[in-house]
Amino acid sequence: MRKFLKISWIVLRSILLFIFLTFTTCVIVEHISKDILVNQFISKGVYQEELSTEKIKYYKISYDGSPTMVYNTVTHDCYPGGKGDILVSPEQTTIAPFLNEIITFYAGGHAAYCVGNYRDYSVNVEDDETIETTETLEIHSARIYSKEDWMNNKYFNTVIGLRVDMTEEEYEKVTSVIMSYLGDPYNSSFFFNTTNTKYCSDLISSGFSYIGRNLNRDSSTTSIFDLIVSPDTYISYYHYFDGSGVKHVYYLG
Repeated sequence: MRKFLKISWIVLRSILLFIFLTFTTCVIVEHISKDILVNQFISKGVYQEELSTEKIKYYKISYDGSPTMVYNTVTHDCYPGGKGDILVSPEQTTIAPFLNEIITFYAGGHAAYCVGNYRDYSVNVEDDETIETTETLEIHSARIYSKEDWMNNKYFNTVIGLRVDMTEEEYEKVTSVIMSYLGDPYNSSFFFNTTNTKYCSDLISSGFSYIGRNLNRDSSTTSIFDLIVSPDTYISYYHYFDGSGVKHVYYLG
């Protein structure tokens, strides 16, 4: 009996190690793919002197689609994302230094859906607002937030805007589905009870699945990197703060 238990433990340990190594390898591949996509995107940016200041630098990438950011002529800053876009931060910065690094590597930071101007019988959402689900000391559910949280580096040093090409009908369906998640509890387990609860990137992938877009190709938990590297998304906006605190904005426009 003791020999059987020992062999069983060795087999189980080997299986778990294999799963861990396989998962870690997939994550590394996603990180490399993300870096390639970002570098390709920013390499096309053309400096916009008329929009830029000492603190904010703009780089435009030629594009004939709808706006990917809204420029404020007074503050010279911008709201990232157009309607139906996804905002993500690849870095986790809000928990604790050691945990932040582990979560950043395996899952990324945070995600939000840019609702656009949305009206129904129960809620009004403006173009400068998002729907997000997060877990803090006070908040444990999907709520409406201001895009101002995505403009500065209080929470996110790097922000990537993602776009899924959609018809107006598809946008309305995705938005209606995601809005239906308002108030749903945050899923801190990530693996279980995903029908009645959502975590940030899961909220996004679930909404887009209703129009046949698969933003989670590995069919495991939906990480921020799954959203970035999905064939159904492409980068439409990118900003980061350099070591001097200068904000560099790259956008399709």
